[in-house]
Amino acid sequence: ASPLPRKPPPWRQMRPTWLAVTAGAATLSSSASASSHGSFHWKARFLDDYPLALCNDGSASAYYYRKGPSESREWTVFLEGGAWCWDVASCAAGGSSVGFPSSAEDVDAWAEGLQGLLSRHSPLAHTHFAFVRSCSADAFMGDAGPSPGLVMHFRGRRILEAVFADLRQREGLGDQWLDRGLFSGCGSRARGAPPLVGPQGAPPGREG
Repeated sequence: ASPLPRKPPPWRQMRPTWLAVTAGAATLSSSASASSHGSFHWKARFLDDYPLALCNDGSASAYYYRKGPSESREWTVFLEGGAWCWDVASCAAGGSSVGFPSSAEDVDAWAEGLQGLLSRHSPLAHTHFAFVRSCSADAFMGDAGPSPGLVMHFRGRRILEAVFADLRQREGLGDQWLDRGLFSGCGSRARGAPPLVGPQGAPPGREG
Protein backbone atom coordinates (compact mmCIF):
# COMPACT_ATOMS: atom_id res chain seq x y z
CA ALA A 1 0.00 0.00 0.00
CA SER A 2 1.21 3.49 -0.78
CA PRO A 3 1.94 5.68 2.24
CA LEU A 4 -0.56 8.35 3.20
CA PRO A 5 0.46 11.87 2.12
CA ARG A 6 1.88 13.91 4.95
CA LYS A 7 0.21 17.19 5.82
CA PRO A 8 2.66 20.07 5.21
CA PRO A 9 3.80 21.89 8.37
CA PRO A 10 2.06 25.24 9.06
CA TRP A 11 4.78 27.46 7.62
CA ARG A 12 4.77 25.53 4.34
CA GLN A 13 0.99 25.88 4.19
CA MET A 14 1.38 29.65 4.48
CA ARG A 15 4.11 30.02 1.87
CA PRO A 16 1.95 30.76 -1.20
CA THR A 17 -0.30 33.17 0.68
CA TRP A 18 1.99 35.74 2.34
CA LEU A 19 2.42 39.13 0.71
CA ALA A 20 5.02 41.63 1.86
CA VAL A 21 4.73 45.35 1.20
CA THR A 22 6.03 48.56 2.71
CA ALA A 23 4.04 51.76 2.90
CA GLY A 24 4.66 55.44 3.40
CA ALA A 25 3.94 57.15 6.68
CA ALA A 26 0.63 58.43 5.31
CA THR A 27 -0.85 54.95 5.77
CA LEU A 28 -1.50 55.49 9.45
CA SER A 29 -2.76 59.02 9.18
CA SER A 30 -5.41 58.50 6.51
CA SER A 31 -9.05 58.81 7.58
CA ALA A 32 -8.01 59.83 11.06
CA SER A 33 -11.57 60.75 11.93
CA ALA A 34 -13.01 57.38 10.89
CA SER A 35 -14.41 55.22 13.66
CA SER A 36 -12.41 52.13 14.59
CA HIS A 37 -13.68 48.58 14.53
CA GLY A 38 -15.22 49.02 17.94
CA SER A 39 -16.08 45.42 18.84
CA PHE A 40 -12.41 44.36 19.00
CA HIS A 41 -9.75 45.47 21.45
CA TRP A 42 -5.97 45.65 21.40
CA LYS A 43 -3.78 43.80 23.88
CA ALA A 44 -0.09 44.20 24.63
CA ARG A 45 1.96 41.03 24.22
CA PHE A 46 5.45 41.18 25.67
CA LEU A 47 7.96 38.71 24.28
CA ASP A 48 9.53 37.77 27.62
CA ASP A 49 9.64 34.08 26.66
CA TYR A 50 11.98 34.83 23.76
CA PRO A 51 15.35 35.75 25.31
CA LEU A 52 16.85 37.30 22.16
CA ALA A 53 13.81 39.38 21.13
CA LEU A 54 15.28 42.52 22.68
CA CYS A 55 15.05 46.27 22.21
CA ASN A 56 18.16 48.44 21.84
CA ASP A 57 18.45 48.80 25.60
CA GLY A 58 18.16 45.04 26.27
CA SER A 59 14.57 45.12 27.51
CA ALA A 60 11.90 42.75 26.20
CA SER A 61 10.16 43.82 23.02
CA ALA A 62 6.41 43.66 22.46
CA TYR A 63 3.70 43.72 19.85
CA TYR A 64 0.06 44.71 20.04
CA TYR A 65 -2.61 42.31 18.92
CA ARG A 66 -6.19 42.91 17.88
CA LYS A 67 -8.16 39.74 17.31
CA GLY A 68 -10.53 39.86 14.35
CA PRO A 69 -13.80 37.97 13.80
CA SER A 70 -13.68 34.38 15.02
CA GLU A 71 -14.33 33.02 11.52
CA SER A 72 -11.44 34.96 9.96
CA ARG A 73 -8.32 33.10 8.79
CA GLU A 74 -6.51 36.25 7.66
CA TRP A 75 -3.73 38.06 9.51
CA THR A 76 -1.91 41.35 9.13
CA VAL A 77 1.57 41.76 10.62
CA PHE A 78 2.52 45.43 10.49
CA LEU A 79 5.97 46.81 11.35
CA GLU A 80 6.15 50.24 12.95
CA GLY A 81 8.24 52.86 11.15
CA GLY A 82 10.90 55.26 12.33
CA ALA A 83 14.56 56.09 11.72
CA TRP A 84 17.50 53.69 11.74
CA CYS A 85 20.40 54.01 14.18
CA TRP A 86 23.72 52.23 14.76
CA ASP A 87 25.30 53.57 17.96
CA VAL A 88 24.41 55.42 21.15
CA ALA A 89 24.60 58.89 19.55
CA SER A 90 22.54 58.06 16.46
CA CYS A 91 19.95 56.17 18.48
CA ALA A 92 19.61 59.09 20.90
CA ALA A 93 19.20 61.52 18.00
CA GLY A 94 16.69 59.27 16.23
CA GLY A 95 14.60 58.66 19.31
CA SER A 96 14.89 54.88 19.42
CA SER A 97 13.30 54.68 22.86
CA VAL A 98 9.83 53.17 22.63
CA GLY A 99 7.24 53.15 25.38
CA PHE A 100 5.02 50.10 25.67
CA PRO A 101 1.64 50.92 27.22
CA SER A 102 0.34 47.85 29.02
CA SER A 103 -2.86 48.70 30.90
CA ALA A 104 -6.15 48.37 29.03
CA GLU A 105 -6.77 52.12 29.22
CA ASP A 106 -3.29 53.05 28.01
CA VAL A 107 -3.42 50.51 25.17
CA ASP A 108 -6.81 51.85 24.04
CA ALA A 109 -5.44 55.40 24.08
CA TRP A 110 -2.41 54.32 22.04
CA ALA A 111 -4.61 52.46 19.53
CA GLU A 112 -6.61 55.62 18.77
CA GLY A 113 -3.80 56.51 16.39
CA LEU A 114 -4.59 53.43 14.29
CA GLN A 115 -8.24 54.17 13.65
CA GLY A 116 -7.60 55.25 10.06
CA LEU A 117 -5.83 51.99 9.35
CA LEU A 118 -8.60 49.87 10.83
CA SER A 119 -11.76 51.84 10.18
CA ARG A 120 -14.89 49.83 9.45
CA HIS A 121 -14.37 50.50 5.73
CA SER A 122 -10.75 49.33 5.72
CA PRO A 123 -9.95 46.06 3.89
CA LEU A 124 -7.88 45.15 6.95
CA ALA A 125 -10.71 45.58 9.46
CA HIS A 126 -11.68 41.89 9.37
CA THR A 127 -8.13 40.56 9.82
CA HIS A 128 -6.35 39.52 12.99
CA PHE A 129 -3.85 42.36 13.35
CA ALA A 130 -0.38 42.34 14.96
CA PHE A 131 1.31 45.74 15.23
CA VAL A 132 5.04 45.23 15.94
CA ARG A 133 6.63 48.14 17.79
CA SER A 134 9.99 49.30 16.46
CA CYS A 135 12.43 49.33 19.37
CA SER A 136 15.50 47.86 17.62
CA ALA A 137 16.00 50.61 14.98
CA ASP A 138 17.58 48.16 12.53
CA ALA A 139 14.81 47.71 9.93
CA PHE A 140 13.98 44.42 11.67
CA MET A 141 17.03 42.82 10.02
CA GLY A 142 19.70 42.95 12.73
CA ASP A 143 20.89 40.13 14.97
CA ALA A 144 23.74 41.52 17.05
CA GLY A 145 24.29 41.89 20.76
CA PRO A 146 26.55 44.20 22.74
CA SER A 147 30.17 44.50 21.63
CA PRO A 148 33.21 46.30 23.07
CA GLY A 149 32.40 49.98 23.13
CA LEU A 150 28.74 49.48 22.18
CA VAL A 151 26.42 48.34 24.95
CA MET A 152 23.37 48.00 22.71
CA HIS A 153 21.31 45.29 21.06
CA PHE A 154 20.17 45.21 17.45
CA ARG A 155 17.84 42.20 17.42
CA GLY A 156 15.09 43.14 14.98
CA ARG A 157 15.29 39.83 13.16
CA ARG A 158 14.85 37.95 16.43
CA ILE A 159 11.90 40.15 17.35
CA LEU A 160 10.11 39.25 14.13
CA GLU A 161 10.84 35.55 14.51
CA ALA A 162 9.42 35.74 18.04
CA VAL A 163 6.27 37.53 16.87
CA PHE A 164 5.53 34.87 14.26
CA ALA A 165 6.30 32.06 16.70
CA ASP A 166 4.02 33.64 19.29
CA LEU A 167 1.19 34.05 16.78
CA ARG A 168 1.51 30.42 15.72
CA GLN A 169 1.47 29.21 19.30
CA ARG A 170 -1.26 31.45 20.70
CA GLU A 171 -3.49 32.10 17.71
CA GLY A 172 -3.01 29.12 15.40
CA LEU A 173 -1.49 31.16 12.59
CA GLY A 174 -0.87 28.75 9.73
CA ASP A 175 -2.88 25.86 11.17
CA GLN A 176 -5.24 25.76 8.21
CA TRP A 177 -4.42 25.37 4.55
CA LEU A 178 -6.21 28.54 3.44
CA ASP A 179 -4.70 30.88 6.05
CA ARG A 180 -3.59 34.13 4.45
CA GLY A 181 -1.45 37.00 5.64
CA LEU A 182 -0.28 40.50 4.78
CA PHE A 183 3.23 41.34 6.01
CA SER A 184 3.71 45.10 5.81
CA GLY A 185 5.22 48.14 7.45
CA CYS A 186 5.69 51.88 7.46
CA GLY A 187 8.81 54.00 7.07
CA SER A 188 12.50 53.11 6.96
CA ARG A 189 12.46 50.93 10.08
CA ALA A 190 10.04 48.59 8.32
CA ARG A 191 12.11 48.17 5.16
CA GLY A 192 13.03 44.70 6.35
CA ALA A 193 9.56 43.32 5.59
CA PRO A 194 10.06 42.27 1.93
CA PRO A 195 13.56 40.72 2.29
CA LEU A 196 12.54 38.84 5.42
CA VAL A 197 9.88 36.90 3.56
CA GLY A 198 11.47 33.71 2.29
CA PRO A 199 11.89 32.70 -1.34
CA GLN A 200 8.39 31.26 -1.57
CA GLY A 201 6.63 33.56 0.86
CA ALA A 202 7.65 31.88 4.12
CA PRO A 203 7.48 34.12 7.21
CA PRO A 204 10.68 34.92 9.11
CA GLY A 205 12.41 31.94 10.64
CA ARG A 206 10.69 29.42 8.35
CA GLU A 207 12.60 29.67 5.08
CA GLY A 208 13.72 26.04 5.10
